[in-house]
Amino acid sequence: MTMFRMCGQTGMKNKIELLAPAGGYEQFIAAVESGADAVYLGGASFNARHSAANFSDEDIKKVVEYAHVRNVKIHLTLNTLVHDDELPAVLEFAKKMYSYGVDAFIIQDLGVAHELKKMIPEAEIHFSTQGTIYQTSGVEFGKSLGFKRVVLSRELSLDEIEEICRSTDTEIEVFVHGALCICYSGQCRLSSLIGERSGNRGKCAQPCRLPYALCEGERELTKDSTRDCLSYIMSPKDMCGIHDLVRLIKIGVRSLKIEGRLKSPEYVACVTSIYRKYIDLAYDLIEKGKEARYHVAEEDVEKLKQVFNRGGFSNGYYEKKLGKDLICRTRPKHWGTYLGKVVAYQPQRALVTVKLAQDIAEGDGIEVVHEGLPGNIVTYLEKDGKQVKSACAGDVVKLGDIRGTIKAGEEVYKISDKKLNAELKKVTDGKFYKKVPIGVEVKVELTQPISAEFYDFDGHRVVTRSEFVAIEAVNKAIREEDIAKAFGKLGDTPFSLSECKVEINGNCLVPVSVLNQLRREGCEELYQKRAFSVKELPSANLQKLSIAEKKREGKISVYLYRASDLEGLELADRIYLPLKEYSEEIRLRFPEKEVVPYLTAVSLRKQIKIDSDSVLIGNPGQLELVRDCKNIYADMSFNVFHSYTAELLKEYGIKGVNLSFELNLEEMKKIETDLEKEVTVYGRLPLMISEHCPIGSEIAGKFHCGLCQKKDYTLKDRTGEKFPILTDPEVCRIQLLNSKILFAPEVCGYLKEEVDYFRVYFFEETKEEREKILRQVKVGKKTETFGYTSGHFYRGV
Repeated sequence: MTMFRMCGQTGMKNKIELLAPAGGYEQFIAAVESGADAVYLGGASFNARHSAANFSDEDIKKVVEYAHVRNVKIHLTLNTLVHDDELPAVLEFAKKMYSYGVDAFIIQDLGVAHELKKMIPEAEIHFSTQGTIYQTSGVEFGKSLGFKRVVLSRELSLDEIEEICRSTDTEIEVFVHGALCICYSGQCRLSSLIGERSGNRGKCAQPCRLPYALCEGERELTKDSTRDCLSYIMSPKDMCGIHDLVRLIKIGVRSLKIEGRLKSPEYVACVTSIYRKYIDLAYDLIEKGKEARYHVAEEDVEKLKQVFNRGGFSNGYYEKKLGKDLICRTRPKHWGTYLGKVVAYQPQRALVTVKLAQDIAEGDGIEVVHEGLPGNIVTYLEKDGKQVKSACAGDVVKLGDIRGTIKAGEEVYKISDKKLNAELKKVTDGKFYKKVPIGVEVKVELTQPISAEFYDFDGHRVVTRSEFVAIEAVNKAIREEDIAKAFGKLGDTPFSLSECKVEINGNCLVPVSVLNQLRREGCEELYQKRAFSVKELPSANLQKLSIAEKKREGKISVYLYRASDLEGLELADRIYLPLKEYSEEIRLRFPEKEVVPYLTAVSLRKQIKIDSDSVLIGNPGQLELVRDCKNIYADMSFNVFHSYTAELLKEYGIKGVNLSFELNLEEMKKIETDLEKEVTVYGRLPLMISEHCPIGSEIAGKFHCGLCQKKDYTLKDRTGEKFPILTDPEVCRIQLLNSKILFAPEVCGYLKEEVDYFRVYFFEETKEEREKILRQVKVGKKTETFGYTSGHFYRGV
């Protein structure tokens, strides 16, 4: 038998996974054909990109087939919070998708994850970045729930990621490219409370990318004097980790995630193909011990910028907090690449004269940096008085049709490149650029049918035999080279022939048409074997909870942002204090009340000493830190949306939960649990936690500046609303509070028999105001409405 080696690699199973986004079918094809190892996408509902095209059930079945044939995995996003009456539907959907062969489910909701693993123990689940996991103890919590992989918060440095990777055998996934949230994902309620569009429900309106002013009292500190307008001081640049691939590979990250389920097919094709190129390069250099030679070509960085960037890139928090360098202050949208400056403008002909810093061609899109951002597709291009189709860097040209108020000296950007987009678009033309290596063993013997056994390198094998039997050749007998050539013609399939083993016994005549037919049949059978990994539809169903009757008293709890607000709390039954301000002296001051120190959803990443029997925690990763406490309460940041999440937390020793304030009254009533239920009825609600401090970034130009300890600051939006900023000087982390105060004491009467505690947040109230508010909560009656909000009590999300 003769062996013919037809091509190189047979697979890259041990390489770090390149995970690409797909908001629609074209994006999916672009991801697969551009070199993704896995693609994440969402169904028609229950995913965090509600406005993406997404996929129907039949679409998902189709993409699973297409992907699996090509050694690509499908990760399905189920990463929104769900209500009690939605849980059965989301689990039935997951069961169906599992039967279709979906490889993994990306989940935020703890109850969904727990119930899914109970129904389908074999299902692979990944903990979404919306779970706010930023330390090893959080990863281990995820592991205990059955998560095979955890997607870490995007605020971690490479050193912190490395420490986590070394401390766990759970797979770690990190974002490597694309848009950054200014807030820890899963902990942002800005869009929800000011616009009724919840990020936790997949409908974020991105209000953080609107303009704001940093204010000290009434004084605006960050107004852009050059444009007499507010700046986009909370809008981060997109991240680009292309330069950090060697480090990410070596520290043990399992998967690199590209953000972008709302992006175009061209964007997906460009980013995926470039990261594929440099991941492969990084491995090649690491294997040779030459990783120091790793270098990213500037032309590839420019391509990444051309398809999408916001004022350039940063590498997020990989190295350090970047301050102003993290933020795109002037425009929150796609910038494109710098084209040049305006030399002159002829409004009557709508022609802008530009000295080019790069090439330009008809069909490219441009934009002038001016109020209103005038721009258009270039329909006319003139050089030296003559119309041309293209021009080069250094040329002075006239571009049309560009209308608007345009002045000499203003910058011009190329926001789309027709030639580049055309090249990127090719990957969706169905010509199967993504090839899977296969082998074939062919046996030819006189008077016997020709047999061909096809195999891949994943364990699949199929055998085909011809009806034709080999006969004695009179003139030219079939040669091994002829057979290898015939079976190597796989151009219209997703396969490439890696090796061909040929055995010929005798002087045989075999028509090429017979070999071609065997090749077609074998490829089709192997395709079917690879594509249809359909599993049996699980039969288990959601089990109804058995909840014991419990008398609830509707007591009052007070959450203090600052321990200086301890006066006027006589009517409170429980007081929450920041851990760093909690003391035995304060506890003894209130002998009839339960005084509870609290940790926010993001706290210091180190061991914490708690001298109290009770504690309020904001993150499941903190459970390990407080395991010796008698009474552990879970804050609203646990995002308890339904009964099953509450009951799950009971298994981890939680005694009470603060229900998500994104629930309405009826949804709160439906939550059945043996745990204490707490509902917030007053205060400036926390909107987000951000690792980026606008005070140090915008004023001091450095972190740990101490300014926040001297004065109070707010963010003012374009409508004049002011959002107070709470700071943590120790780590330069901020918490943004709502501009409006929630006040709905009337719901206490409605929920009194359903709730154990009604929470009140106090921030800047006087002693007298605190006393008055607590009295109104006690009697369940609101006497004032002006300036307050009812939150989601009567609307939900």
